[in-house]
Amino acid sequence: MKLFKLPTDFFENEKIKALRCNKDGNIATLIFIMLICSAVKSNANGKVMLTNSIPYDEKMLASIFNFSIKVIADCVELLIKFEFILKQDEFIVVKDINSFNGYRKKV
Repeated sequence: MKLFKLPTDFFENEKIKALRCNKDGNIATLIFIMLICSAVKSNANGKVMLTNSIPYDEKMLASIFNFSIKVIADCVELLIKFEFILKQDEFIVVKDINSFNGYRKKV
């Protein structure tokens, strides 16, 4: 099992506070944390992907995260706007993944 670190002041971050003030902002925050988990699991510099050549699309994420495709699409757009993630080719990439990179294999 891989672990990552989430700062204890994560929800005090000004960008997170601003994100949460938006429609679906709390859901977008949860989805951001879920994307961090997926990116850490992928271990590919923040890329969220099923395999090295297959990126997760919004339909796959909706199924995996148990949200509607519209909610995922709206939240991805919001997370891009707030510069938490970006689209690189077809891949969703969690920016600054190294700031969560306290993960290690649990023994």
